[in-house]
Amino acid sequence: MSERAMKERAVRSKQLSERGTVALIFSVGIVAIFGIAALVIDLGNARQTERKVQSAADAGALAGVQDLPVSGTDADLAAAARASAADYALASLRLDMSATTCPAGGSDRVCYADGSRLLQVISPVNGNAQKVRVELCEQTETVFAKVFTNLSPNVCKSAEAEVTQNLAAAPAVLATDPSACGAINTHGNGDIIATGGAIQVNSTCNSALTQEGSSSELISDTCVCVVGGTNLEHPGNVLPVARTGAAPVANPYENVPTSVAQPATAGSVSGKTYSPGYFNSQISMSSGTYTFLPGIYYLKAGLKVEGGVTIKAEGVLFYIAGGGFNIGSGPHTIRISGLADDNPSDDDPDGPYDGLAIYQSPTNTTTFNYGDDAHAGNRVGNQCEVSATSGIAGGVYIPNALMHIRGNNSRFCTTLPIVAKQIEVEEWSTLGGTGGADAATATKTIALVD
Repeated sequence: MSERAMKERAVRSKQLSERGTVALIFSVGIVAIFGIAALVIDLGNARQTERKVQSAADAGALAGVQDLPVSGTDADLAAAARASAADYALASLRLDMSATTCPAGGSDRVCYADGSRLLQVISPVNGNAQKVRVELCEQTETVFAKVFTNLSPNVCKSAEAEVTQNLAAAPAVLATDPSACGAINTHGNGDIIATGGAIQVNSTCNSALTQEGSSSELISDTCVCVVGGTNLEHPGNVLPVARTGAAPVANPYENVPTSVAQPATAGSVSGKTYSPGYFNSQISMSSGTYTFLPGIYYLKAGLKVEGGVTIKAEGVLFYIAGGGFNIGSGPHTIRISGLADDNPSDDDPDGPYDGLAIYQSPTNTTTFNYGDDAHAGNRVGNQCEVSATSGIAGGVYIPNALMHIRGNNSRFCTTLPIVAKQIEVEEWSTLGGTGGADAATATKTIALVD
């Protein structure tokens, strides 16, 4: 082969090589372009799908929660909530799915599927009958990514909504301490019942409300509301489910004067009948029936009850200026009604203490002790009832001390709110207070919580 031919062959070989390199670069470039397009366009589609799925889940949750009760549990309403939530979620995405078996099973949920698409609606949520949760998975449409895979990835989103109750009325049982842990504490078989108002804990502690014991219950017909957090050994015994992060509420007795003026005359006793006034020594009752005539009893050394006593006190206020209010071993039957407008011994018939039956001075930090086998009212189902012969027909205000309810078969029921700095209920005892309005007058709030 001549030298010229060899040179021409080398040139042609080089040209072919260069053309192959260009083709390879072009091929790689095309792949890169498709990859970038997949990232840009398909990612945009995925984000759009995410927004659609989240909006559908939100719409379903908000629609379903409309059917739930503001307190307590109701299986029929929960079923209606699940159905409404599913209908709205599917309609929002214009999907038609068939009912299917839920992956986790359980009577608290329903599921619908279409291929890899899945809708799951749950209510109650972790035992909370005031919540509904929607979980929705939808396929993402892809364009350029199909060059590399036949798969259309799923986008999964969820939403959770809750119905809560706004209480304009006074709470039935209130612990006012702003920071104490266990500001309300029940254990053993101690129960708290609130009628026509909330069990309210104003403390910000992360265990502001504590509950121990498999039989210890906290029951309200409106709300168990806690500003801080809870430490509940048996949360199923708290009805409705405790609501944490609640706003603090005003003390219904905040306008009561910070002290009661000492009466001008000393109180007196004739046999087992007492007349109002101030008492320098402790009132001590050991057995029999004791009657307190209407008026204010200003107790400088408190009151003590032991050994089978019946107390009849109509239209009175026991003001515990010093010492304690100690109800010891019984059985005791106690009936106290607070100051009333028609009380002839009340110099101011519209005075600031009307309705109060027991008021402990804010400067008196002595524990208020009540129990063993002492009956002030009756426990009937989930009610703590006051009768004409038993119970506290009025309010109880212990602004700066612990209210301690204990003992075998002890009951302490009032017709007005119970307010104390801290409250502890233990053993076989029941504490029951009454608020200013029933649940029907309260308004409800519906909101997404997750």
